[in-house]
This record gives sequence, C-alpha cells and structure tokens, in this order.
Amino acid sequence: MQEANMMFVATLIIAISIVECNLHRRLALSGLMVFGTKPESLCMGVMAVACFLSIWVNNVAITAMMVPVVDRICDELFGDILREDSCTEIRKMPEAESESLIGNKSLNETTSMQTKRVRLCLFLSVMFGANIGATTTITSAASNLVFTSILDFLYPGARTPVDYVSWMMYALPITVISLSLSYLAVWAVFFCARPKLPTRAGNVIELQYRALGKMSFAESAVLSLFVVLVIFWLLRDPTFMRGWATFFEYRPKDSTVAVAVVLLLLVLPRVPTELGGPPILGWDAIQARLSWTVILLIGCNFALAEAAAQSGLSDWISSHLMVLSSLNPKIVAFIFSVFASFLSEVLANAGVVSVLVPIFAKFAESSGVNPLLYMITPTIASNFCFLLPVGTPANTIIYEHTRLEIKDLFVPGILVKLCTIIGFGFAIFFCSDPIFETGAFPAWAERLNKTAAI
Repeated sequence: MQEANMMFVATLIIAISIVECNLHRRLALSGLMVFGTKPESLCMGVMAVACFLSIWVNNVAITAMMVPVVDRICDELFGDILREDSCTEIRKMPEAESESLIGNKSLNETTSMQTKRVRLCLFLSVMFGANIGATTTITSAASNLVFTSILDFLYPGARTPVDYVSWMMYALPITVISLSLSYLAVWAVFFCARPKLPTRAGNVIELQYRALGKMSFAESAVLSLFVVLVIFWLLRDPTFMRGWATFFEYRPKDSTVAVAVVLLLLVLPRVPTELGGPPILGWDAIQARLSWTVILLIGCNFALAEAAAQSGLSDWISSHLMVLSSLNPKIVAFIFSVFASFLSEVLANAGVVSVLVPIFAKFAESSGVNPLLYMITPTIASNFCFLLPVGTPANTIIYEHTRLEIKDLFVPGILVKLCTIIGFGFAIFFCSDPIFETGAFPAWAERLNKTAAI
C-alpha cells in the first residue's frame, strides 16, 4: 500500500477513536461555548470549530462527527418550532377555535421558516468550515495526500521544500482569509434581515458540556496521543532544522508515526486499572466505521495519475498549454487554481489532483517555472467544493442529512467559493516566493530533468 493510502487509513482510524471515546463532542461543545447561542454567533462557532478540527483530522470524519452535535443543539434551541405543524393543528381544531388562530398563522409560518433557515445555515457552516480547514495541513485531506504521492512519483529522491511545516505556513493564510470572508458571506445570506427567533435558555451548550462529566482516561489518552502525533509530524523532517527522522538510515514517513499511534490505541486499555481489559479502540469499531470504498477510490486516483504519465497524456496536454507560457507565472498559477476549484465541483477532488497536477508539473518544466507554483495551489483549491453534493464526501453527508435542494447549496456556496478564490489568490502572489522559492527554477527539478534526458 502506498504511503499516502496508509496515511489516509491511519488518520481515519484515529478519527474513529475520537468518536468512540466521545472526545469529538467534548471538543465541539467546548469550542461552541466561546461563541454563545445567538444564531449568528452559533453559526460562527460551528464554522470555526469544524475548520479547526479538520485542520488535524480528515474533513470527512469531522463532518460526520459534527452532524450529531449540531442536530442536538438545534433540537435543544429550536426543537418545539421544528416539530410544530401549525396547519395540521388548525385542521384538527374546531372551526371557531381555528378562526381565532388565523391571525397568528402567518407569524408562526414566518418563525418556522426562519428557524429552518438557521438550521440549514448551521449545517452548511459545518461543510464550509470542514472543507476550508482541510487545506491547512498536508495530512488532513485526501487530495493533499495524493499530491505528496505525485510529487514523490515525479521527483523521486528529491529534497523538495514541501513538508508539514512549510505547507501549513503557506495554507494557513488561505484558511484564515477564506474562513473570515466566508462567514461574512453566510451572514449576508442568512442573517442580513436579523431574524428574531425564540430560543431556549442561553446556557444550553454549557449544560450539554457539563453533562459529559469529567474527562475519562480514554479521552485523555486519545487527546494526548493525537497531540504527540502532530508534534512528531511537525518535527519529522522540516527544512529549517534537522528532524528526528534523519537519525534513521531509512527515514520514517508521516504514516509511520500515524500507524504507531493506531497500534497504541488498539493496545492501551480503556480503563487503566484493568490490564488486559477492552482497549481504547476495538477492531469491531474499526470494521463498522471505516469506509473502505473511499480508500479504494484514492488508490484508483494513483493509478489514474500514473496512467496519464505513462501514456503520454500529461505531455500532450502540457504541450498545448504552452500558449500560456508568455503570461506571468503567478497569473497562470491563479488560472490553474480557479480551474481546479470549479472542476472539483463535478469530479472528486482527489481525481482532479491526480489528473491535473502531473500536467501542470510538466508544463512548469517546459516553461522553466518552479513546478511547485503550479502544483500546490491547485491542490489546495480542489478542496474548495461548495456548490454540488458530489464535490466531496463531506458535501454528500450534509446534503443527505438535511435533504437539501441544489439551490439551497448553490447560492451560499458560490459566495463562499469566491471568498476562497480571494484567499488562494493572496497566497499565490504574496506567500509562494518566501515559503517555496517559486521565483526560480529549483536545482532538484533541473537535476532530475537532466537525468531523465540522458
């Protein structure tokens, strides 16, 4: 199994352990407590929490985690309104009593409509936040992992400046800008009219958090292991210092650390005093929750990328892109990124990266441009799928759970997509040179090209 596939499997299993010990609910509620229970504040909190969690864990898993949390919050805050059916109640009443309520019917229907819009907004905020946050680290999205495999395949053994830290430094401004502008866009769509909604007590989220009780050993162990995992990822082999992986003859990959954490989760007991008792994470839970179809799909993307390279398709398409070589490379990178972002609305984003990134890399080599300029930002942009449910599994989860219509997803989605375009446009023009030195053709790519020519 390829390193990226193994990494994806390991991170999904770690996400399952977070759900199994109920840590996801504690993290989500603790974050939401900061924002309060006003609809617009709650929307900001849901988006921010989903974004933050998806920075570290796969965004599909985070979306699946957040859906029941938001369901519970909506039920507590607006449960009576969402379950109310005024028309049915009026039909069941005597005629005289029914006529006395006609004056309130319009008000009830308006309140119910506003409440449903706020509920829709909260679930869309989960999707927006999770997809935006998934771009921030190189391990948090399937398309990012596909990129690392393609980079290793095209430039084997090359010491590229792409690692966990440099990717995060480049993507974090995109995340911050996109998330901030996206909240303003969502506010303009859903809260510009400032709906007045009756809610329950303002401490609903705090009461739910207190009901969780003290943090269990399993929660503490999973959280501690995950923090250790992120630290090991950050310090494995950074470009600014000697990483711990360099002390080994065979340098461990990011997936090595993730698999080691998974093994500890399968061995450590759920209750520390019961040695030999049930582990923190059982194999039955993994079998029940792990989506093998998604893993197979990523494997198919690797095969697709290799087929495009071996068949000469990448070379043929890149030769027809030479008309763009006269433009500023950063403008070309921006065009490629916008194209990848919109193409991922109708095709799986990992598949888009598998096909486009090798083509863009070949075109960069032919144009004498640093390949990373044309490879990294389109990969990030492919995660910004907000218009259709087929873009990412996260979109599909929200679409099916809330029974959306396409127009409900499309209208706010196009505004959020425009916000993300501003975000990665900023990164291309102001962050690519300082972080990845994209202003010059790199020595590692030049050396490999000469070797291939010989």
